[in-house]
Amino acid sequence: DELKTKLKEARLAGDAVLTGSLSQEIGNLDAQKDLLEQHKNKNEKDIEAEKEHIDEALGLQEEATEKIKEAAEKKAEILKEISKKNISLPVESFKAFNELFTQANIAFNVGNYADAKSLAKKAKKVLKEVEKNFENLKEANDKERELKDEEDAQKYEFEKKLKEASKEEAKKIVEEMKKKDEELRKKQEQLKEEQ
Repeated sequence: DELKTKLKEARLAGDAVLTGSLSQEIGNLDAQKDLLEQHKNKNEKDIEAEKEHIDEALGLQEEATEKIKEAAEKKAEILKEISKKNISLPVESFKAFNELFTQANIAFNVGNYADAKSLAKKAKKVLKEVEKNFENLKEANDKERELKDEEDAQKYEFEKKLKEASKEEAKKIVEEMKKKDEELRKKQEQLKEEQ
């Protein structure tokens, strides 16, 4: 504004040199102002893009955190169930899970949240297989326990009948028990084959 006022005064005074000089200076200042405005707009766009990138990264970080947490909770749940049922799984049952889970944590710690999320999902899928194996073992143990209970009941019944029976009846009972034992043995062998 001060330069524009001086320019008006120079024009009124008829000073062509001063008028030219002030016009050029005003032009230079306008050009600088335009450049500053362009830089400001570019910086604002860069800041907005960076904010979006940060928001996206935070979203991925939260998702990765959630998937890692879910995988850890699922493993704890399976281990609790295994402990409760007093069943021992082979040591290597959790090997693949542990490797994927460790990789997910490493990826998370270095800020690679997309990979951390993906690896945690894979680890959780591996747990489904572990859980399936556990269910199969549990079912086999239940069947084995049922057969053992059936065997114990038959032995008890056999001993009771033997005590009450004559020699001739005892022979029949022994034959009957041998037959039942054979049937039971076949069931046990079939169960082992299924495992």
